[in-house]
Amino acid sequence: MVTTLLEFVSAHRLEAGVCAALILIVALKPLVWWLFSFDSRIAALLHQKKSSEVRLGKITESLAPLLDDFPVDIHKPGTSTVFLGQPIDFIHFDPDEGVTFIEVKSGGARLNDAQRRIKELIESGAVAWTTYRVDGEPKPAAESPGPSIRRRRLG
Repeated sequence: MVTTLLEFVSAHRLEAGVCAALILIVALKPLVWWLFSFDSRIAALLHQKKSSEVRLGKITESLAPLLDDFPVDIHKPGTSTVFLGQPIDFIHFDPDEGVTFIEVKSGGARLNDAQRRIKELIESGAVAWTTYRVDGEPKPAAESPGPSIRRRRLG
């Protein structure tokens, strides 16, 4: 039984070039394995970085109303700021100024498609009010809002 590379070479009487190639392959095997695993390590690091950015963004969203430059005054009497998180971060209710929808972004983050569509709907005035009663009483057909809620354009 062959136990070392040198015994293998002498047992099979290989030429010097073949011997050098075999030695090179054996010597480079750890380097090749390390290089191929390098891609997966980079991918893991990028995933960790992205995950950290998402966590930081969530923390920033939660603390944003406490910042001095938050776009509405959360301390004004009679107002209420409600955290939704998805698809829009906050809704601010002010009896004097109206309702404000607030999306918090940090770094290079941008609105996603759903947020962009909601922004367009709000800006175009496609906003409605409905009252949903949960009292066990059947509703007449005229009172039931159903899918075709009438929307009144604001502005």
